[in-house]
Amino acid sequence: MRYYLRQEKKKGGGGEKKPRGPNMQYRVYSGPKGSADISPMQKSQSLYKEFPRLDDALSWARYLENRGRTPLLIERDDGTRMERHAIIDALRVGVREQLDR
Repeated sequence: MRYYLRQEKKKGGGGEKKPRGPNMQYRVYSGPKGSADISPMQKSQSLYKEFPRLDDALSWARYLENRGRTPLLIERDDGTRMERHAIIDALRVGVREQLDR
C-alpha cells in the first residue's frame, strides 16, 4: 500500500487515456475527526492511499474511522466518487451485517 501526494495534471491536447479494467485504482482521502467535505483545491494538496479494489478502500476507511480519523472521499481513476456520508453509510451497513451473524 502506498501513500501519494496528488499532483496537478496539465490540461491540454494530449491523447491521455485513463486506465480501464483491472488496473483501476481507488484513492482514499482522510482528515481529522470532524473534517468538512474535501474541496477540489484541498484534494490536489492532500495525501491519499491507493487500493486496487473498492472492498480494500472501504476496509481502509473503516480502519481510519476506528483510529479517530474521518474518511472524506473514495475516488476511482474514472472519476467515480463516494463522498464522506456515503462512505459512513456503507461502513454502517457492514457493521449491521456483522452483527446479524
